[in-house]
Amino acid sequence: MEANVLIPERDELARLVGHMGKTNFNFSLLYGNEPIRRCHKSFEHRNPDGNRVTGIHKHTWDDEDEDRWAYEPEHFPDDPNRAFVEFLNECNIDLRGNYQPFLA
Repeated sequence: MEANVLIPERDELARLVGHMGKTNFNFSLLYGNEPIRRCHKSFEHRNPDGNRVTGIHKHTWDDEDEDRWAYEPEHFPDDPNRAFVEFLNECNIDLRGNYQPFLA
């Protein structure tokens, strides 16, 4: 899945990209080619300090570490449709038009 996202304050576009497998999914919001927010289910991630993050985890952007750090959210739906809508809300993205749910 890929969609353009308008950033009204800058009159620029970001990209929303998503992938879904049999047991995992991920969503990324990209500005240019840089992921500024990401959410993964069932991928393991190793933070710069060596600690592992497993299962559902999220990445945020900062200028120093870019998106190298991940954390496990307290609550995040297993259902990819609900997770996608929650990710949009977290990124302050208003969904316009028709939404065709993923097959889950």
